[in-house]
Order: sequence, then C-alpha cells, then structure tokens
Amino acid sequence: MSWQTTNTLWGIEVLNPAPRCTEKGCSNYADNAGNGRYHLRCSSHHKKKYKMQGWDHKLFRKDFCENIDGRLGYRCTTTIVKPNWQLEVDHIDGNRYNQSEENYQTLCSCCHRYKTYINEENLSPEKRKKKLVESMT
Repeated sequence: MSWQTTNTLWGIEVLNPAPRCTEKGCSNYADNAGNGRYHLRCSSHHKKKYKMQGWDHKLFRKDFCENIDGRLGYRCTTTIVKPNWQLEVDHIDGNRYNQSEENYQTLCSCCHRYKTYINEENLSPEKRKKKLVESMT
C-alpha cells in the first residue's frame, strides 16, 4: 500500500492508504469509493465487473431537458449552461439494462434526481418490495 497525499489550505494532508487492484496482473490503485474507503479493483476493472462500460447511450443525449413538455408533472425551467455537466440520459422505465433507444430521455440533473426519488428507483429491489407490501396492509 502507498500513502496518498493531497494539498489543502492547511498544508499537505495524508489520506488513507490506497490498496492495489485485486485483479491478477493489474498494478493500478483501487478506485476511491469515498469516505476513506476503496473498491477492491481499479476504476477500469470495477466498471467492467459491474457492467458500467460502454457509454453508448450518451450518443442519444440531447442538448435540452426533455421535461420542458411537463412529462414529470411540472415543466423544467432549468437554464442549461453546460450541457455535458447538466444533462443526463435517463432510462424511462428505470431499468438500466433496457438499452433500447426508445427507453432514453434527456433530463437535467435536477429533473433526473426528482424522477429517481419519486419513482423510488434508488431503492434496492428488496426495499421496493417491502414498501409495496407495507402499502398494501
């Protein structure tokens, strides 16, 4: 392990030691998961394992938020200044494995977060099932 450092306003700060990727033959550092924790693999191997490679869907990203038509129940009023930073491709049905072009829509980050929250797409399948059962009783 090697110690990583970062420059701060108060000088050089030592961070938690960064482990090496656990993939055989890879000498890259493990991907930072935040809060001083690390994934077991480097960024490339982590994305490959969890099928996060291939950002082909970004080819379908438009240069405006499609919620300007009110499809989420309100009209988006976000001013898009930096499309690459502010616009995201959303899976309409919430299924990230459904990669059909018809399942993509472009939303600003604000509208995307709202849709994810309202549709509870951020919940694990177990938590969704539990909420469904609770709502039926």
